[in-house]
Amino acid sequence: MDFKIKYSNLSENTPFIRLSISFIASRMDFSLDDIEDLKLMATEACNMQIGRSDYIDCTVFTDDDKLVITFDYDNNGKRPENEKDKISQMIIESLSDRSEFSDGHIVIEKDR
Repeated sequence: MDFKIKYSNLSENTPFIRLSISFIASRMDFSLDDIEDLKLMATEACNMQIGRSDYIDCTVFTDDDKLVITFDYDNNGKRPENEKDKISQMIIESLSDRSEFSDGHIVIEKDR
């Protein structure tokens, strides 16, 4: 199953993304610890994109044993990468089973 959310790139929309992802993970019977990890990774991915585009496309792909979250943004260069982005990336890498970072694209995978 796929879920797609397009939202304005504002920090006040981060709780909506966290809630949406936690609901989907809950329906897939992820553990509470994994759900908390997914919410934290979603927050960090959103933080990495603040000030880089007007809108973000978030897609959640599900199958029986994993959840894949992608964040796509236009990376229009309003804000250069900084030390906080590197810390956010390290957090995502440490909590995810697989992750990918490129210009305008973040992929997070978590196995159940």
